[in-house]
Amino acid sequence: MRVWGIKNKYCLPAFLLVFGVGCVSVNSSNPEVRMKAVNQIEDPVQLEDLALKSPFSDVREIAVQKITNDDVLVNIVLSDKNNVVRNSAFQHIRDLDHLMKIALHSTERDIRLLALSRITDSNTLV
Repeated sequence: MRVWGIKNKYCLPAFLLVFGVGCVSVNSSNPEVRMKAVNQIEDPVQLEDLALKSPFSDVREIAVQKITNDDVLVNIVLSDKNNVVRNSAFQHIRDLDHLMKIALHSTERDIRLLALSRITDSNTLV
């Protein structure tokens, strides 16, 4: 689906979302409109950009659920201010090296311990 970037805002043609004429933005003041807009985005680069930069935690959380790039997910776990967004990103990480990075660098004790508990290869811990 074509998504237009307008002044660092992602915007979907409203007729595709049955909202009438105009543009439905992931930066709308209405949370339902934001959720519908971000759910329509499939481009990994746009999703990663939203997950890292959106001012709205609900947009970041939905975008995180659709991201498969572990490097981006680790960045979110280590830097996002919202606990729900961080935990959502953490749940999608499977790579042992990425889990080790979180275990070593997260400022959140609980996340560090969870990362360690998911590392099953003793060679990774050495």
